[in-house]
Amino acid sequence: LPEHQRRGIGRALYGFAEEQLRRQGCAFWLSSTEETNTGSQRFHEVMGFRRIGSLSELGQDAGEIFFRRDLG
Repeated sequence: LPEHQRRGIGRALYGFAEEQLRRQGCAFWLSSTEETNTGSQRFHEVMGFRRIGSLSELGQDAGEIFFRRDLG
C-alpha cells in the first residue's frame, strides 16, 4: 500500500533475508516481479539485483521478470 512505501520496510526485509542466505552459504539470490510492476523493478535494481530474463506464458496477466543478486 502507498502509505507503507518509501519507509525502509522493504530494504530492511531484503537485508534480513540476504543475511540469512549468506549464513546458509548461498552464492546468489533469485527474485522476480511482474513486468508491469515498474516500482518493484526499480527497487530490485537499487538493491543490487540485475535482470537475467523473463517469461511471458505463466498463466498470469503479465509476464514475469527475473533478477539475480550475487552474494559472494
